[in-house]
Amino acid sequence: MIETYCKFPRQFCCVPIQFKLNVLNSRIGSRTSGRTMKKSISQEESLLLALGQVILKRRTRARMSQQELADLSEVHRPYISDIERGQRNLTITTMIRISNALKAPLSTLFREAEAGMGKAGR
Repeated sequence: MIETYCKFPRQFCCVPIQFKLNVLNSRIGSRTSGRTMKKSISQEESLLLALGQVILKRRTRARMSQQELADLSEVHRPYISDIERGQRNLTITTMIRISNALKAPLSTLFREAEAGMGKAGR
């Protein structure tokens, strides 16, 4: 087993990352059955993908590059790319920054994402 440590100084993070992942996986497995967990992950992934598509659509409509959106929302460009592909679990803080950069209310972004999920499910 390869032990990988965080990039932070030891006083902030001294536990190997692999150990943290194993603990997280064991906690998830012990609380839910595989069937329930799979269903909720699917719904979460659908929402993240729909939200990413909404952000992509709004960004391109505003004729904004990923770098411009990243600069305005104070995140890295690869992070924006991952969001648009539905591969990042966003914090509310990041969502607020992105919604402000796109000049769109946060509630509108979620409403459009939920509408997109509904269309995909039909």
